[in-house]
Amino acid sequence: MSLNKDEGSIFSIYRDLLLEQAPQVIDPNVFKEFEIKLVRAKYRLFNQYPFFGLTLQKLKTVIVSPEDEKKLGIDTMAVDNNRNIYINVNFVMNVLSDAEVMGVLAHEVMHIATLTFPRQRGRDMKVWNIATDYIMNRDLLEQGFALPSLGCLPKQVNNQWIVEIPDFSKVTTKAVAQGKVSAPKMLKIDVTDMTAEQLYDELVKAQAKIDFDKLMEMLGEMDKHLAEGEAQEVEGMTAPNGDPVYTKNSGEGKSESQKHNENKALVQD
Repeated sequence: MSLNKDEGSIFSIYRDLLLEQAPQVIDPNVFKEFEIKLVRAKYRLFNQYPFFGLTLQKLKTVIVSPEDEKKLGIDTMAVDNNRNIYINVNFVMNVLSDAEVMGVLAHEVMHIATLTFPRQRGRDMKVWNIATDYIMNRDLLEQGFALPSLGCLPKQVNNQWIVEIPDFSKVTTKAVAQGKVSAPKMLKIDVTDMTAEQLYDELVKAQAKIDFDKLMEMLGEMDKHLAEGEAQEVEGMTAPNGDPVYTKNSGEGKSESQKHNENKALVQD
């Protein structure tokens, strides 16, 4: 008995369904270069910053697919509360230096280590993400990490760390078009000794002067923080070598309390 492989036959329809459902696999040549750069960064992180290196070993690094990038906007890196770090290959290969790969990986580790997700506690997610990023990046820069020039980066002025945010409250589109405003006034917040919670409160107090969407459009995103629903949508890409390190943790069936306790234990081990 032979199978009919003509277009429109039962066989061709079945074949097309299989192709649609098959996991996407990254090009082996691209993956080889990507993995060398990623493994090198993980190795150096382990040797130079053991806490970050050891914690990273307990997390999954997931390669995002073109669909993930398009649907969820993961064009850099991302993190969720299930111990997954999502990585856009193009970002690692064409944007980041080796030292910056280390820095962004350490940034993602800090989201897990400092329990960013459970600490949100009803706060506005957009503002909370901005606050945590500024504080974590301050701590990373203090430790000598290299970070790319995008995202929420405080500036060091003498012995202080300052967050500068444009005050868009009195800047109109018409004024900018007429050339009456060259640049908005900058709100300056001293975050030298602040926690993320304290910075969040300061940002909320000043929210009448801050356009958070415009701010992030101007700064660009170093990473995304995926809520539970978004994390479930990520398909990821299968590594050519089948390495399970690149297969995401699902977190299925676990309560937020369980995830919180597991992540807390991960840091304490």
